[in-house]
Amino acid sequence: MEAWAREPLTPAEVGAEFRRHPETVRDAIRAGDLHGHQRVKRGRWLVERRCAAAWVRGAECPHQTNATVVPITAARGRAR
Repeated sequence: MEAWAREPLTPAEVGAEFRRHPETVRDAIRAGDLHGHQRVKRGRWLVERRCAAAWVRGAECPHQTNATVVPITAARGRAR
Protein backbone atom coordinates (compact mmCIF):
# COMPACT_ATOMS: atom_id res chain seq x y z
CA MET A 1 0.00 0.00 0.00
CA GLU A 2 1.22 3.47 -0.85
CA ALA A 3 2.13 5.79 2.04
CA TRP A 4 -0.03 8.61 0.64
CA ALA A 5 -3.14 6.41 1.04
CA ARG A 6 -2.69 6.39 4.82
CA GLU A 7 -1.94 10.11 5.07
CA PRO A 8 -4.40 11.73 7.50
CA LEU A 9 -6.62 14.49 6.13
CA THR A 10 -8.84 16.96 7.96
CA PRO A 11 -12.54 17.16 7.03
CA ALA A 12 -11.79 20.36 5.09
CA GLU A 13 -9.05 18.60 3.09
CA VAL A 14 -11.33 15.60 2.43
CA GLY A 15 -14.02 17.99 1.24
CA ALA A 16 -11.66 19.83 -1.10
CA GLU A 17 -10.14 16.67 -2.57
CA PHE A 18 -13.39 14.74 -3.01
CA ARG A 19 -15.72 17.69 -3.70
CA ARG A 20 -17.82 17.38 -0.55
CA HIS A 21 -18.68 20.07 1.98
CA PRO A 22 -16.59 19.76 5.18
CA GLU A 23 -19.77 19.62 7.27
CA THR A 24 -20.98 16.67 5.15
CA VAL A 25 -17.69 14.93 5.95
CA ARG A 26 -18.08 15.62 9.69
CA ASP A 27 -21.70 14.40 9.57
CA ALA A 28 -20.55 11.14 7.94
CA ILE A 29 -17.93 10.68 10.67
CA ARG A 30 -20.53 11.28 13.40
CA ALA A 31 -22.94 8.82 11.74
CA GLY A 32 -20.25 6.15 11.51
CA ASP A 33 -20.38 6.10 7.71
CA LEU A 34 -16.84 7.45 7.40
CA HIS A 35 -14.02 6.20 9.60
CA GLY A 36 -12.20 9.04 11.33
CA HIS A 37 -10.20 9.45 14.51
CA GLN A 38 -9.00 12.08 16.94
CA ARG A 39 -5.48 11.93 18.36
CA VAL A 40 -6.61 13.60 21.58
CA LYS A 41 -10.00 13.96 23.22
CA ARG A 42 -11.93 16.81 21.55
CA GLY A 43 -9.12 17.12 19.00
CA ARG A 44 -9.58 17.70 15.30
CA TRP A 45 -10.89 14.87 13.19
CA LEU A 46 -8.50 13.06 10.88
CA VAL A 47 -9.47 10.69 8.06
CA GLU A 48 -7.18 8.44 6.05
CA ARG A 49 -7.31 9.19 2.32
CA ARG A 50 -8.16 5.54 1.53
CA CYS A 51 -11.14 5.70 3.90
CA ALA A 52 -12.39 8.91 2.29
CA ALA A 53 -12.02 7.41 -1.18
CA ALA A 54 -13.99 4.32 -0.12
CA TRP A 55 -16.71 6.50 1.45
CA VAL A 56 -17.11 8.50 -1.77
CA ARG A 57 -17.42 5.23 -3.75
CA GLY A 58 -19.97 3.92 -1.25
CA ALA A 59 -17.69 1.08 -0.16
CA GLU A 60 -16.23 0.13 3.21
CA CYS A 61 -12.61 1.08 3.80
CA PRO A 62 -10.25 -1.92 3.92
CA HIS A 63 -9.55 -1.86 7.65
CA GLN A 64 -13.20 -1.28 8.52
CA THR A 65 -14.53 -4.46 6.91
CA ASN A 66 -13.66 -6.53 10.01
CA ALA A 67 -14.26 -3.83 12.60
CA THR A 68 -17.26 -2.88 14.68
CA VAL A 69 -18.06 0.81 14.30
CA VAL A 70 -19.83 2.62 17.13
CA PRO A 71 -21.32 5.99 16.15
CA ILE A 72 -20.03 8.89 18.23
CA THR A 73 -23.47 9.77 19.59
CA ALA A 74 -23.77 6.30 21.16
CA ALA A 75 -20.38 6.60 22.82
CA ARG A 76 -21.11 9.99 24.39
CA GLY A 77 -23.70 8.66 26.82
CA ARG A 78 -21.24 6.38 28.60
CA ALA A 79 -20.18 7.28 32.12
CA ARG A 80 -16.45 7.52 32.60
